[in-house]
Amino acid sequence: MLPTVKELDQMRQIDIRNVDKNTLIDLADITIDGNSSAKDRVLKYMEDVFNPYFIRIGDYAVKFTYAVSGETMEERMMAYVEALSQAERQESSGKDTESERI
Repeated sequence: MLPTVKELDQMRQIDIRNVDKNTLIDLADITIDGNSSAKDRVLKYMEDVFNPYFIRIGDYAVKFTYAVSGETMEERMMAYVEALSQAERQESSGKDTESERI
């Protein structure tokens, strides 16, 4: 059974510091058929996690926020990973190694 709009709003307002991570579904336990329609994938995800704002990844509770941006979550995640990679490359190229200082 899917949550109501009122329940979703209540879930959204929960402070992550008040969430027992042991009550959350671990992301590793969720499987979604990439061949399903977007609607079916969302419904499956909602059925699996019930609260779309919180999930557990290993030992960590994670809170999601959603925005209407026109981008898919996959596109946003790819942009995030790309930004992290770029920052890491910049950080490593700015460091000199012991051999370069000698």
